[in-house]
Amino acid sequence: MDAPPELVNGVLPAVVSIEAAVKPDHPSTVILGTERRGTGAIVDTGGYLLTVNYVVIGAYRLGVGLMDGRRFQAHLVARDFDSGLAVLKIPPQDLPMVRLGSSMDVILGQPVFLLAATGTVERRVAEGFISYLGEFDTHWEYMLSKAIGVTMQNPGLGGAPLFDLAGRVVGIAAFNVSEVARATIAIPVELY
Repeated sequence: MDAPPELVNGVLPAVVSIEAAVKPDHPSTVILGTERRGTGAIVDTGGYLLTVNYVVIGAYRLGVGLMDGRRFQAHLVARDFDSGLAVLKIPPQDLPMVRLGSSMDVILGQPVFLLAATGTVERRVAEGFISYLGEFDTHWEYMLSKAIGVTMQNPGLGGAPLFDLAGRVVGIAAFNVSEVARATIAIPVELY
């Protein structure tokens, strides 16, 4: 399965890098450190972007980088500890955006792809298939009645959007499950 290059390149400009600075006394720094990097997807031309909460939890400074080299300061708008999602906002200055799909429409074996930031302007793509649809939880954050398991590792930083082959975001990559298999767990986009 290969996602057409024109499809990947069409959604790529709306995939952003995130940099978060966290004060050393925040409880999350024990596991996650004081400087974090992640991926996000611009979901609205008003400057709203979707990512995972663990990248931004406790942050006092948030920066966002677009592939075209533009950089913005961001602020946290909302977060949900049960789902693990967070919403940031940057200034609405002629921004690209992704289209949202529905994880309710995905099926086992369906081809999908992830786009992830690996640096301020660098991005990577990984392709695979949906391998799991069901409950998922971890002891520290996630309690999902439905999670999406995919047969590829996130090729970059957490928060990468998971796309169907129509170029719609159906989930947000939470983390790799490399201890079990070459796989990634994604949070369904409906929880946004």
